[in-house]
Amino acid sequence: MKGVSAKYMRQFFISVAILKMLYAADLFLVQGLGVRKGTKGFISKLAKIQRQAMLHITGTLRSAPTDVIDACVDVMPFHLLVEKLTHRSATRLATLPSCHPLVKHMVHMVNRYVKQPRVPLHKILHAFRIHPKEFKLIKLG
Repeated sequence: MKGVSAKYMRQFFISVAILKMLYAADLFLVQGLGVRKGTKGFISKLAKIQRQAMLHITGTLRSAPTDVIDACVDVMPFHLLVEKLTHRSATRLATLPSCHPLVKHMVHMVNRYVKQPRVPLHKILHAFRIHPKEFKLIKLG
């Protein structure tokens, strides 16, 4: 009965471990159009790490189903967590102000989808079908 309690272990996992695991994940873990075999492999390997952490937090047996453990700890399944992160980054790119240096490139990439070479910006914007022109500016006050 030594060690950190489950509450603090979960908080540490969410605030530190997930951020370290998914740093720059929107560049190499883009799901959607033409998901490559390597992307699925990376996601499954990182999901195994999340599963091990959830097993330590709950103290359950290794034979427990992953989705049940994630629900008990109140953590999203890993593939949905990656999708949420990449969608958030695509939305942030689409809502950049017009004076930002990336806006010109982003508009150019949204308008056409090249076969080769695709940069991560192409993949992110086309995977979620996000167009910057569809977002409206809301003025407060």
